[in-house]
Amino acid sequence: MPKCERCGLNGYSLELKMCPDIIPDWGNKPICKQCYIELKKLNENNFLKNNNTSHNSSEEILINKFGNNNYERSAFIEILAALWIIIGFLFICIAFQRTSDYLDLTGGIIRSGEGYFLSEMLFHWAFFTIIFILIIILSFLLAYGSLMKKTRSWLIGIMLSSFLTYFGLYGILILGLTVISEDYGDALLNLEFYASILIAFISPTVIFILTRPEVKTYFEKI
Repeated sequence: MPKCERCGLNGYSLELKMCPDIIPDWGNKPICKQCYIELKKLNENNFLKNNNTSHNSSEEILINKFGNNNYERSAFIEILAALWIIIGFLFICIAFQRTSDYLDLTGGIIRSGEGYFLSEMLFHWAFFTIIFILIIILSFLLAYGSLMKKTRSWLIGIMLSSFLTYFGLYGILILGLTVISEDYGDALLNLEFYASILIAFISPTVIFILTRPEVKTYFEKI
C-alpha cells in the first residue's frame, strides 16, 4: 500500500500524490493531501519572504546610488544656489551700468549733432541688454532649481557658467589695461568692472561645484 514519505500515512493511490519539483526536498516524492497543502503553504510563504527581501535590497541599492527624494542637500548645493543669486545681482549691476553709459553717450551725441551713430549704439545696447536679462532670469531659476533638485539645472548650469567665462575674461582684460595705463579713476567708478572681476572667480567655482561627485549624484547624473 502506498505510503506518505513525510508523515508515514498509508493509503490508496487516490489519497496520495507526487509532490511537484517546486517544493524543495519533497519534489517527486509521494505525499498525502494534507502534507501537500502544508508544504505548498510553507513554500508560498518562503517565496513571498524572499521576494520582499530582494525588493528591499534593490531599493537600498538605488538609494545608495542615486539618493532618494529626501536626499539631504550638501553644503555644495547651498553654496551653488547662493552663487547663482549673486550672479543674477551682478548682471543687474552690469545692465544698469551699460544703460547709464548708453544714455550718457547718446545725450552727448545728440548735442554734438552726430546722430548717425545712434542706430548702431541702440542695437549694441539692446543686444546686450537682452542677453543680460536672459542671464538674470536663468540665474535665479537655477538657484531655485538647485534647491528643488531639478535635474535639468545641472546641464543648464554647466552651459551658462561656461558662457559666463567670457565676461570673467573681459573683466581681467579691463583690469590688465587699467594697470598698464595706470588710469584707475574710471575703473574704480565702474560697476561693470567690479562685477566682471567677481564673475571671473565665480564662474570657475560654479563649474567646480557642478562637477563634484556628490553634486552630480544629487542631480541624478551618476
